[in-house]
Amino acid sequence: MQSAGDILVHFSPKVNDDMKDAGDVLMSYEENNDKKVDQILTFEDLKNEEENKEFDDTGDTVDGGATPIPTQSQGRRKLKEPTVYRYKMDHGERGCFLIFSQEDFHPRLKLDKRKGSSVDARSLVAAAAFLGFKFVRIFTNLTKSQILELLKKVSKASHAKYDCFACAILSHGGKNDVVYSYDAKMNVQDFTEPFTAANCSSLAGKPKIFLIQACRGNRYDSGAMCSLVLGNTNQTTQEEDHGIIPTQSDFVIAHSTSEDYISWNNAANGSWFIQSFCLCVQRFHALDLIQILTRVTCMVAWQYESSTQSKETNLCKQVPSIYTRLTGEVFFHRAPTATPLPEVEHNVQVGPTVPDGPTIDKERTFFQRLRKSFRSRKAQEKRARKKQKKEQKNGK
Repeated sequence: MQSAGDILVHFSPKVNDDMKDAGDVLMSYEENNDKKVDQILTFEDLKNEEENKEFDDTGDTVDGGATPIPTQSQGRRKLKEPTVYRYKMDHGERGCFLIFSQEDFHPRLKLDKRKGSSVDARSLVAAAAFLGFKFVRIFTNLTKSQILELLKKVSKASHAKYDCFACAILSHGGKNDVVYSYDAKMNVQDFTEPFTAANCSSLAGKPKIFLIQACRGNRYDSGAMCSLVLGNTNQTTQEEDHGIIPTQSDFVIAHSTSEDYISWNNAANGSWFIQSFCLCVQRFHALDLIQILTRVTCMVAWQYESSTQSKETNLCKQVPSIYTRLTGEVFFHRAPTATPLPEVEHNVQVGPTVPDGPTIDKERTFFQRLRKSFRSRKAQEKRARKKQKKEQKNGK
């Protein structure tokens, strides 16, 4: 059975089904430039569909009883409670990392071009390589049918020799976990469902990581004053066991923002969330994945704010939402051969964004551009005071 990485390398819409390795599928994908729109929907249709959605109110809990799983019952063996809460990350290869970068959209969707998405995508490629991922691909402006076909191919291939799976979605979004392909509305579940234990057995019991840079509503977070209050067992043995696990386990889904809120992006420097993730991966790569994501959340929440000409959208904040169904800790301990990212000062300031940032200077490193383009709130207020004093002086 070929690996998922091999499928990724050679995948095309008409790929030979005999290719079974996920890496081969991923790296072989050839994008079809013919944008065949599956369904003819107008922007108004999408709005009406959202407004007229009916919800099932028949109840949301089911009494599961209190009967424990027997040691042996109809071939279903009860898993022993682990003594080491850590995923096995030494299968030989890290796995596949898919990056869906949606910059342009079908005109009927009336969605703006996502300037800066390519910056995020390139940063993620570097971060993925740093963490040891070998099979990494960027897919730009795919239609819904192309995305679903690719996900199906990669999920049906073998991930047996891989540690984990990762996927990043960079697009417009909306409420109820809506994200957009080039031509249609999709749901986050469309991306995660193919990789559940039931649908992708070779990833069962392995971490599945999803990063989602997209708005989740149209609310703006104006922030609130607060004081920062934060404080400060290594086991190396691995135990293996087999048994029945929930099909939805072993996922971590990291949203760039909270439900109902917008997510900030910068045309020249990328998004707050993705750039913070790439920075924290480099700085804290020795930590557990959830600890890394906690630092990403902290960085976005405390060190960024918007800088616009609109009173409604100026000085706004953002906080990511991390949903975890992991059953263990994820330590990458990056591969020794991984190319290190540029060194970064620990007191680097990454503050507000601007709607239309400066043209990217390719001679500067990514982190040099961060320091130049992003300013702290204190520096912003200082410039405003200088400008005000100058105007008052000229007025006199």
